[in-house]
Amino acid sequence: MAGIITLYKDAALTLELSDQSWTQSILLPTIAVPISGATTSQGVAGYALNTGTTTMLDVYLKPDASTGINGASFQSNLQIAQDINGSPGTYGALGENKLIHQGEFKPSRSEPATNTTSPVVSNPVVAPTLSAVNASTNFGAGTYKVAYSYINASGETLVSPKATITITSGQLIRVSAINLTTNATGINYYVTPIAGRNETFLSATNSGATITDLTSVMGFVKFWVRQQVSSTDPTGTYQAQLIVNSVDIG
Repeated sequence: MAGIITLYKDAALTLELSDQSWTQSILLPTIAVPISGATTSQGVAGYALNTGTTTMLDVYLKPDASTGINGASFQSNLQIAQDINGSPGTYGALGENKLIHQGEFKPSRSEPATNTTSPVVSNPVVAPTLSAVNASTNFGAGTYKVAYSYINASGETLVSPKATITITSGQLIRVSAINLTTNATGINYYVTPIAGRNETFLSATNSGATITDLTSVMGFVKFWVRQQVSSTDPTGTYQAQLIVNSVDIG
């Protein structure tokens, strides 16, 4: 079964750019065609979320000719880069199939909608205690929200009240130790993958009573896209598709 990757633009997880297939599209801001030479636009942050049920391996994005004004030309105008500590890494060549996530890319998990534990575990009512720690993560600068839930062999509680923390680019989020409650065997930790958002996704799991460092969000990756326009290009709006390529190992 193929995985599904949903692409989002900028810091709005509510702005979905996917039709739940392998081909996605993203429209970049326009830039003026120069009189001579080439002009490169500022990078635009994009986000990929594994919304399927399959773990994938080594996710690439490749520009492809699309519909819209100058769509065919845009394929050779697009550059993609991995995110490195909240900033663009090295951009690929124009039109290149670019690696944005190396290794396993597991399905994402949003916070639970109901308490499914048995024997029943009470929902947590205390927000976690957070601190920022200098590190090398892909969290960008800004304010994040963190919550946790209790788990046992049969299910998971609702999440706790959310705590907020402001970090600088690349820092990790440290959660102070949380003790287990009656009938609980572990803890799931949820965090907003993008600063300033409310949606939380699973970041880590452990057996409780230990300090936990959140460094990433499962099934989520940030990347950057920019366009280069030269004096030989037609004027107008450029639009491209991004094709998601991966190796299915599920």
